[in-house]
Amino acid sequence: MKRYFRTRDFNSGGILRFFLAAVALLYCASGSPRLIASAEAAVPLRFHQDGEMAEPFAGLIGTDIGDIRWSGRYLWVGTENGLARLDPNRASGLEGADWVTFTEANGLGRGAVSALDAVGDTVWVATLFDTTIAGIGKKQVGGGLSFSFDSGATWQHVPNSTIFDITRAGFERGPTTEIDNACFGLALAGDVVWATFKAGSSVRSLDAGRTWERVLPDGADEIIYFRDETEAVVVAARADSLEQAGGSGEEVEILRAASDSLDSQWVLHRTFAALAYGDTVWIGTSSGIARSFDGGATWSNIKV
Repeated sequence: MKRYFRTRDFNSGGILRFFLAAVALLYCASGSPRLIASAEAAVPLRFHQDGEMAEPFAGLIGTDIGDIRWSGRYLWVGTENGLARLDPNRASGLEGADWVTFTEANGLGRGAVSALDAVGDTVWVATLFDTTIAGIGKKQVGGGLSFSFDSGATWQHVPNSTIFDITRAGFERGPTTEIDNACFGLALAGDVVWATFKAGSSVRSLDAGRTWERVLPDGADEIIYFRDETEAVVVAARADSLEQAGGSGEEVEILRAASDSLDSQWVLHRTFAALAYGDTVWIGTSSGIARSFDGGATWSNIKV
C-alpha cells in the first residue's frame, strides 16, 4: 500500500527536518528531479541469500531520483543506479555513510528503478534499461520486478517473461517481448501486489508474487494492443448510416459516444501509475484514471 508522509510518522529525532533537508539535497544534486521513464507459480529467476550475494553499496548511489517511499521503518529511494535505503532512526541521511544502495549485484533487475512501493520490511521495485535496435534506435526494456520481505537482506527477482508467460490463461497474447514493456507502477495492499506495465497492462498477484493474473482496468477479457482491434469503426459506420437515413439524432449521438469509448479502449490498456488500499485500486492509464472499489471486479473510467 502506498503511504503518504504524515507528521506523526516523523515526530521524533527531528526526522521531519531530516526529510526536508534530504529532499533539498537531492534537488540540488540532480539539478532538477525527473521520473526515470523515462494459477501457475511465477517462479523467481534467481534467489539471493546472505552469503551468496554482494554487500550493498555504501551511500546513495545516483542523483536521478525517480521514486521515494516511506515504509513505516525505512525511507526507500529509487535512482538510475539502484535502490537506496535509509533508516532515519539511526541516521540523518545527510552523510553518504547513512545510506546503502542495492543493485543488480544484490538481486534487483537490471537498470534504473522505474517503480517502487514499500510497507514495513517488504519492498517491491521495478527496473528498466535502454537497448538499441538496428534500424529503429533506442528502446526501453522492462527489467522485471524484484522484492524483499526482509528490508533487503534477501531478494527475489521475477522477470517480465515469467509474468507474461503466454502458456498461462489470460496471457496468451503476450506481450512476448520485454521491449517497450517496463513497469511504471507498483502498489501493495496486504499480500496483494498490483503492477502496471506499458504494453502488458495491469497485473495482480494475490499471493505476494508467487502467481500472477492479468486484471485489465476496464474489466475486459482480452488485452487490446491496436485501435483496429476494437469495434469503434463498426459502431461509427452504423452512426453514419443512421444519420444518412434520417434517423433519430439522439440515437446517432449515442452511437458516436459508444464509438469514441471503444476507440479509447486500446490506450486504456496502457497503464502506468498504481495505488491500492484494501479493495480500492486506482490505475493511471493513457485514457484517464481507472478506479475499482471491489478489488478489480468492476471498473469505472474517469477522464475529462
